[in-house]
Amino acid sequence: NMSKVRHISEKSNSNRTIALFLGLLFLSFYILTAQGSIQSLDGTIMYELTESVAEKGSVAIDNPAGVRGLDGRLYSKYGLGQPLAAVPFYLVGKYVAMIFPLPFAPEYAKKFFVSMLNPVVTAFTCMLLYVFGLKFGYSRKVAVLITFIFGLGTMAWPYSQTFYSEPLTTLLLLGMFYLLMKNGFAAKEFLLAGAFLGGAVLTRIGSLIALPAVGVYLFFASKTLHEFGKRLLIFITPLLGMLTIIFSYNYYRFGSPWQTGYGS
Repeated sequence: NMSKVRHISEKSNSNRTIALFLGLLFLSFYILTAQGSIQSLDGTIMYELTESVAEKGSVAIDNPAGVRGLDGRLYSKYGLGQPLAAVPFYLVGKYVAMIFPLPFAPEYAKKFFVSMLNPVVTAFTCMLLYVFGLKFGYSRKVAVLITFIFGLGTMAWPYSQTFYSEPLTTLLLLGMFYLLMKNGFAAKEFLLAGAFLGGAVLTRIGSLIALPAVGVYLFFASKTLHEFGKRLLIFITPLLGMLTIIFSYNYYRFGSPWQTGYGS
């Protein structure tokens, strides 16, 4: 028994090492192929929201492509998740610009580091996908192959070069399903999984489309209706908290919890 436990422990450590290696490998690749800037209009609007939150503690922006709110100010129509996740990257860029006070440095450094969010996020997604492959019972070779196909052969790579919110949404949704499968349905995993879906919804409101799939999964994975109801309640608690933030954000900007800025 001790030999078996030792073998399992060594295998687990080996898998973690491979996952970490894959993460660093893809992170290096994504950084080397990154644009290092934010060029799209959508990305620029989300960047300006990051800047406004970091510098003023405000959610209003100055971009004329924004949506006019009830108070006459302009707002981003995109989710809060991506801009909020980028705030630490923005602050690092601002600090770097203070260390190297070149004429072009402040704005360039901040945008450069903010643009590194998606390479980091996509590299984490590659790590998680490898672990997910092992969770489904695939061999290491197959799990690595799946990771490389995703990391280099799908839209994951070009999207890592943008400041769009799809990469972060992908990581959060994949993380949610991984947590739901982990440790035999422990309560803390359900709570954290609900927070992951809440983060995905905060990033892209369309992520709510995953909720029925979760409901079906939990229903068939539960032995009784009571067990199903308990698990679902734990799961949706942090999600409801995130939805409250979204509804409050919408009401603050447009006077209605249902108005996101995209129109009716």
